[in-house]
Amino acid sequence: RRLGQAVPAPGRLLSTGPGHAYLKISDGCNHACAFCTIPLIRGPLRSFPVPELIREARTLTEQGVREIILVGQDVTGYGRDAGANFSLRELLLGLAELPDLARLRLMYLYPAGLTREFLSFLQELPPTFRPYFDVPLQHSHPEVLSRMGRPFAQNPGLILERIREYFPAAALRTSLIVGYPGETE
Repeated sequence: RRLGQAVPAPGRLLSTGPGHAYLKISDGCNHACAFCTIPLIRGPLRSFPVPELIREARTLTEQGVREIILVGQDVTGYGRDAGANFSLRELLLGLAELPDLARLRLMYLYPAGLTREFLSFLQELPPTFRPYFDVPLQHSHPEVLSRMGRPFAQNPGLILERIREYFPAAALRTSLIVGYPGETE
């Protein structure tokens, strides 16, 4: 597989149970977090074309997959590398139209990408979209987040409150780093 190209669904082996599959929508990352090697290993963000992703998702649903989980190192950054060629909104709207898709989840949503505008858009999606938010907060303190080079170096509680404002019953999942250099008790 060449980097930056989507894998065609025919011949794809599912490593998950028969009812769900992960759909990688991009590779790489444009952020320069001090603790992360993804940009060095995977390179900058490269979004896969919407038509290819929808075609792969359609093939998966035709094979019996009912839940698709979108993944990438920064799902909220999807399409930013492609200019106006395609966007996360376009991809989500296209996937929401798949007749056999029962559930759609998004993983690895950068806090900075969870704007009010984006959350409002998610509210308007059909019930196929499930409000499951996997948001790598990485830390609870703005000063440590700033030293980490995180794109959202504010109080992460603000993001959680914003999500709850739009999706009161949302499932939230995160990852946190403890013992970061310079961190105090």
